[in-house]
Amino acid sequence: MAWLVLLFVSSCLTVEAQNYGAARRLAERAAGREVAPRPPAASAQAAPPLAVAKPVDKAKVAAEKEEAKQRLVAYQKDRAEQGSARSQYDVGLRYLTGDGVGQDVKVGREWLKKSAAQNNDDAVAKLKELDEADKAEKAEKEKAEKAKARGK
Repeated sequence: MAWLVLLFVSSCLTVEAQNYGAARRLAERAAGREVAPRPPAASAQAAPPLAVAKPVDKAKVAAEKEEAKQRLVAYQKDRAEQGSARSQYDVGLRYLTGDGVGQDVKVGREWLKKSAAQNNDDAVAKLKELDEADKAEKAEKEKAEKAKARGK
C-alpha cells in the first residue's frame, strides 16, 4: 500500500514540481522518509577566479597591423604583376589613395587601365569616375581663370 501511495504522490508531484530533485524530495517526504537535499555540485559552489586580462600594448598592435598590411600589399603587387585583374584594380586604388604605398595618381591610373583592359568592371567604372572628376576640375580652373581675367 505504501508503494502505491508513493507512486501516486510521486507521479502527481513530478508534474507540478519545477525540477526532478524537488519532486523526489516531496515524494519521499509523503512516504514518510525524510531526504536531505543534495549539496550543489562543486563547480556551482565556487567559480574559479577570473583571469585578469593583460593590458594591450597599442604600439605592438599597431605595428602588427602595419606589418600585415605590408604583407597584403606585397601579395597584391605580386599578383598584379602576374596579371590578376582584381589585384591590378586593388593596387591601382592603393596608389590613388596612398593606402600602404606612396600616393601616386599616375601609377594608380596605369594599374587601373591594365585591369580595365581585362574587362574588370570596377576598374572601368573607377577610370570613368576619375575622368569625370578631372573634367570637372579642369572646368572649374578655366572658370576661375576667366573670372580672374575679367577682374583685371
